[in-house]
Amino acid sequence: MTSRHNERLQERRQALREQHKRELEEAKRRQAAQLTSITAYDQRMAKLEDARREVATAVAEAVTAFGGRRDAAAALGLTAAEVREYLATHEEYAAPSRAADRAADGRASTAEEPAVAEQPVVERWSSAEQSADQHAPRAAEDTGSPAAAGVPAPAANPV
Repeated sequence: MTSRHNERLQERRQALREQHKRELEEAKRRQAAQLTSITAYDQRMAKLEDARREVATAVAEAVTAFGGRRDAAAALGLTAAEVREYLATHEEYAAPSRAADRAADGRASTAEEPAVAEQPVVERWSSAEQSADQHAPRAAEDTGSPAAAGVPAPAANPV
């Protein structure tokens, strides 16, 4: 009787070992899949940040090319609030890179050499536009509509 009991006990132990081994393999597979998904997410987020930086740079260049935020917003189909956000993002990313460029070029500011001040984006608004912008509520700009933000809609036939 003890031999049958030992055989069943051995078979049961073996089945438990195999089950435990399968569970460990499944846990390792899940962990590898989770790590892969997190890595893919991190890579995509890095690409998204790069794309946001590039869009912010393009919007800043458009503001410079069109002579102001309002004209650039109308041409790009953005609201004034979106243009402001892109300009803020551009300034946020441009400031550290400019300092790194100066340091890399050996032109880091020292006590004898004053730092060169960066020129902000120049806005060309008339005084009427400035006063209207100062007195206009910000909520109207954030509705998503260029007309609501005080940006004129592009003409249907620009000739």
